[in-house]
Amino acid sequence: MYSKWWSEWKALTTIIVMEILALFSFTFYYQAFTGKSANEFTWFKTSIWTVSVILAIWNWYLFEHQDKWKGIVEEFDKLPKKQNRIGSFIVLMVVLASIANVVFSIYTLSQSVDLPE
Repeated sequence: MYSKWWSEWKALTTIIVMEILALFSFTFYYQAFTGKSANEFTWFKTSIWTVSVILAIWNWYLFEHQDKWKGIVEEFDKLPKKQNRIGSFIVLMVVLASIANVVFSIYTLSQSVDLPE
């Protein structure tokens, strides 16, 4: 059998990465629509790390604290196979939409910035 510890940390890391990508996407959209660069954000350099740490602690509390993830896994294991597949498909679509959102935000930012010739 596989190690549940490894799956648990993969899932937690994936959630944190998705949240950080959403934060970057928000920042890119903000820069594109306001014309301000990230260097003008005096709070940006420290806040990105602060928010990342807060998200990591929050996710740890929601899933890891007192092994709450085990109850979540047990609930999903009880679901019928068809419902599990539908849920997996929805999660895949959310992940792909998040990645597409980040790519689009970078594209939007690149279109709003005057690049040197």
